[in-house]
Amino acid sequence: STVVDSRDDVVSFKLAQLGEGIKECELLSWSVKVGDPIEAFQTLCEVQSDKASVEITSKYTGTVEKLHHSAGDIVEVGAPLADIRLQAADIPAALSEDTRAKHSDRLGKNIQPQ
Repeated sequence: STVVDSRDDVVSFKLAQLGEGIKECELLSWSVKVGDPIEAFQTLCEVQSDKASVEITSKYTGTVEKLHHSAGDIVEVGAPLADIRLQAADIPAALSEDTRAKHSDRLGKNIQPQ
């Protein structure tokens, strides 16, 4: 699941399950660096499982805040890959109902669940 740092609207983007029985992947390369803007569906990195090489794309639009691993690292499924500071338009989609309520003054008065 997505983890949102409610203090500054940063999400921790985690390595999703890539296939049955795959527990870890090697990080081959990053397509972004810290400080880069990133769009939803833009390539974040490339990983290699024991079965295939896969490009991982972002779910979010924002700015890359942190890369948790270096090329060559083995990353377990569920481990954070990168932290992304969300653009305001993406914040409601990433926040839970409780967090959304806490931030309604910053996000606007008429936020509807998606």
